[in-house]
Amino acid sequence: MKIAHLCLSCFYFDGFSYQENVLPRQNIADGHETIIIASLESIDKNGKMIFLNEGSYLGSDGAMVYRIPYNKKIPKRIQHKVRSYQGLLDKLHEFKPDIIYFHGISAYELLTVKKYKMLNPNVKLIVDVHSDKNNSATNWISKYLLHKFFYRSVFKSIEPLIDKIFCCSLEAKDFAEEIYEADKKKTEFYPLGGECLSDQEYSQRRSETRSLLNIDDDKILLLQTGKINKKKKAIEALSVFSKFKSDKFIYLIIGAFEDNVEEQMNQLIAQDNRVRFLGWADSNQLKNYLCASDLYIQPGSQSATMQQSLCLRNPVLLDNVKSHTVFVKENGWLINDTNEINGILELIDQSPEILSKMSENSYSIAIQLLSYKSLANKIYF
Repeated sequence: MKIAHLCLSCFYFDGFSYQENVLPRQNIADGHETIIIASLESIDKNGKMIFLNEGSYLGSDGAMVYRIPYNKKIPKRIQHKVRSYQGLLDKLHEFKPDIIYFHGISAYELLTVKKYKMLNPNVKLIVDVHSDKNNSATNWISKYLLHKFFYRSVFKSIEPLIDKIFCCSLEAKDFAEEIYEADKKKTEFYPLGGECLSDQEYSQRRSETRSLLNIDDDKILLLQTGKINKKKKAIEALSVFSKFKSDKFIYLIIGAFEDNVEEQMNQLIAQDNRVRFLGWADSNQLKNYLCASDLYIQPGSQSATMQQSLCLRNPVLLDNVKSHTVFVKENGWLINDTNEINGILELIDQSPEILSKMSENSYSIAIQLLSYKSLANKIYF
């Protein structure tokens, strides 16, 4: 089959392990001709937003990537909110997809997809939802003008033509059904997945990475990743960690700091030689760090890396929100307050062997829910 992934409501970043990378990669591995049509927005090696040139190239995920610009008729200051593009219809006519997978429910460009679907009714159309109450519609203007009025009007006009609405979390499903009034018969929980490695590859990556980082086997490596802002609660987590005086632990941070937390994060890191900040990592490096880790920490807002951490056998410490509950079954902790981290560290310090069984449980959950090979099969229906 021919599959077109449209990353026009979200971003497509080359060389990462987000859903927009791994799902097309799996489609190609399954023998399907796959392309990605994306905006010009990307990020540099430090996680900063950049704009690429319009054009096409063979992406690192194995699919041809077509970068298209915003519609120049739309005022520049609102282009990134409207999400209308130039050239999409021509690209679809040229490629003739059997399946269109539109990443993100919030975009004017769904109307272009509607035109194509009406001309080609046999094309299967999937729209997914990443938005939830934690990351979208967080103020009155966003909730009522942007989502409930503008985006929802666009979505409702194409909804009868949509075959499936994949919701990347339980809260995203609530968001689609409540804010967008999506048909519950079409919505489906479709988690962000990850790549599960063989025992041999996992063990090799773990051993080599811990050796490279000079971390002995008896040390307990805590890992936090992502674009660190106030919502990630990294400052609070590090503050608790710094007061817990045990040399068994090392706290590793991978990612980038936003301006509003950078100074305070750097101060906390400088004060504790058990804390290391290694900056941004590509998808392969991130896999290595996740294999090396003993506990993945995400005390604040959600991150797609959490699912990959489960695939790479990490016990987890997560914020207690609805979307996380399905992933924590005797393989970690859900916390309501970062002060709870102290008690968890005490427990691990006294009984580090509990992490081994939790690691096995995380891997079992990942095999059941998060393997992209299984997730990709749901696209082909």
